[in-house]
Formats: sequence, structure tokens, C-alpha cells
Amino acid sequence: MRTGLLPARGRRGDPAHRRGVPPPVGPPGRRPPRRPLPPLIDNVRQIHLPVGYASPAELLAEVADLYRRDRTQGQPWAPWLATEKDTLRTLLAEWVDPYGLPVLVLRGFSSETYIQRVREMLAGESRPRILAFIGDHDASGEAILDDWLHRTGPATWTAVERIALTHEQVITNRLPAAVGKADDPRWPAFARRFQFDPARPVQWEVKALEPAELQRLVLATVQRYVDPEQLRRTVEAEHLDLRRLHGFLRRWPWTES
Repeated sequence: MRTGLLPARGRRGDPAHRRGVPPPVGPPGRRPPRRPLPPLIDNVRQIHLPVGYASPAELLAEVADLYRRDRTQGQPWAPWLATEKDTLRTLLAEWVDPYGLPVLVLRGFSSETYIQRVREMLAGESRPRILAFIGDHDASGEAILDDWLHRTGPATWTAVERIALTHEQVITNRLPAAVGKADDPRWPAFARRFQFDPARPVQWEVKALEPAELQRLVLATVQRYVDPEQLRRTVEAEHLDLRRLHGFLRRWPWTES
């Protein structure tokens, strides 16, 4: 007995009939127009090009474009954002860029190499260290945060805040549930904690939250740990540095020919 796709209706010699897919609709001999794909973020594949410049002036101009001060300089706290999934990294980095805050991407249960790198970066940090976490509301999401805190060490973080997704946010925003993983060994305990039906695994992903609401939650948390007056002074000093740097470049003796 053969299994597979049902053959499409049409002539027996039609290639679409042999493939088991419907033939294209449109004038004979013309391919149906392709819909443009939305732009997607590809964090795996890269184009590796050797670095080259037309002149030293071009290099210095690029340096000026890259310059910025450490926006956390003089701040009383050291907040770090952490997200469970890489799909949120671009949005989070854009939202907290004015504050110069680091964004961690845990990608599930993180590697020991990644954890050690974070420990080394925080080794000389004398300010209170705040971890603000964004992750799914499911059995694994809570375990990922617990695992991160345990493996980075109890003394690494002064305080931990879960920005999203919480059970209260799920109820308040009436977020739709997705089917959970029935084979997740952490599901029974998660179900008991929140009084879910153990026979019907469910989960809620951060992406179910409206981006504007997630941005509001992120910025409300971040701003509690940022001194706005100190940030203003740092940005003013940065602008002064840039004016001096661009003034130096205008006086640079090597000009484009």
C-alpha cells in the first residue's frame, strides 16, 4: 500500500500530478508570481570579507562613527538583560541601546563557556548587579532561569527580576495558550504549581505579548536602575568628544583624492 500526498486533479501527464501538488493557476506557460519573503534575521550565516579602506581618512571617519562613551559610567547599578531566545535579541538591544546595557541570550540551558565568560565580565563589578529576565511561561522557561542563576553562582547577582512572561501577565492580557510538551519532565510540577490540568500540557510564549507592551515592561524595569541625570551628563560628554573628534578629522592632512 502506497502512502503520501494525494494526486492533484488534472491531466495524467501534468508534472504537478506526478508531484502530488496542485498545478499553478495562471496563463499557460507563465509561472505564478512569487510573493516576496519578509526579511528574516539570520544569526548563523555570515559573509566574510577582508577589511579594506580607500585611504586613512576613510578609516578615521569610520572610527568617529563608531565612537560612544560607556553609558553605564557613573551609574549606581549594573543592570543586565537576559532573554531565553535569540529571536528577541534585536528588539531588546534596540530598546536599551540608549542606556548602553548588555543583553544576554541564554538559548535555553547555556554552555559552561558562556557562563564563564559572564562571570569574568562581572568579576570586577563593584556595583549591585541586576539580572532582568525575559522568557516563556512554561515548565522549561522557569527551569532555564533557575539553572542560569545556580551555575553563575549565588553571589553573581544582587537581585533578579522577571520582566516577562509571568502568570499574572498571562491572565491580565488574556494571552492564548499553546500546546505544551507532554514529554517535558518538568511539566507535572509546573502544572501543580499553577493548578493546570496535568493531562493537558500548555505553555505561553513571550511573542504572544504585544511588542509595545513588552517594550513598556522592559523600559519600566530598566529605568528603575538608571540615574537619568548621570546618563544626561555622560551623553553630553560623548557629544563633546564627537565634536572634538570630527574637528580633528577636518584638519587631517590626508584627504581623499
